[in-house]
Amino acid sequence: MGQHRLSEKVLTINPLPILLRVSGVMMRRVRGLQMMLNVFYSSNKSIKEVTYYALDWNYENCIKGYYNNLLADKIRKDVSEYHNIPEEMINNTNNNETEIIEYLKDKIKYNDIIKNCLTNDEIEYVSDIGTNLRALSDKTIELLTRHASILTEIQIRLYCPSILKQT
Repeated sequence: MGQHRLSEKVLTINPLPILLRVSGVMMRRVRGLQMMLNVFYSSNKSIKEVTYYALDWNYENCIKGYYNNLLADKIRKDVSEYHNIPEEMINNTNNNETEIIEYLKDKIKYNDIIKNCLTNDEIEYVSDIGTNLRALSDKTIELLTRHASILTEIQIRLYCPSILKQT
C-alpha cells in the first residue's frame, strides 16, 4: 500500500515547470551556438558580419569581450584588421590588456557613445523587464531605447566595420 501512494505522488507532479526550464536551457544553448557560428567563426563566408548583445550587458564589458575574443582568435580576420591594432600590442608577451582596450575605445569613439549611458542600477532594471503584454511606462521605454542604442553602436563599431565604411 505504501508503494501505491508513492506512485500516486509521482503522477501528480506538474511537468510544466520542468518543461519551461528545459526550454530555457535549450534556447540559451541555441543562442550561444548561433553566436559562436555567426559572430566568431569565419568559416561561413556568406555571412558578412554579425553582432550580438544582451540587455544585461554593461558597456565596458563589450570592449573587454572583444579583447578576449581577439586573443582567443575568435574575431573574423577582416573585422580584426579593420581596427588596425598594432601587432606588437597583440603579440606582447605581457598581454597588455589595458593598452589594447584603451586603443579600441579610442578607435570606436567609446567615450562619445556612452555620454548618455545608463547607470548600473538602470541596466539591472531594464534587464529585469518582463516580456508580458503589459504596456511599458514612458520612462521604461526611454531607458530601453537609450540602452539598446548605446549597446548597438558599440557592437556595430566593434564587429561590423563594413557598415561604417559605407557611411
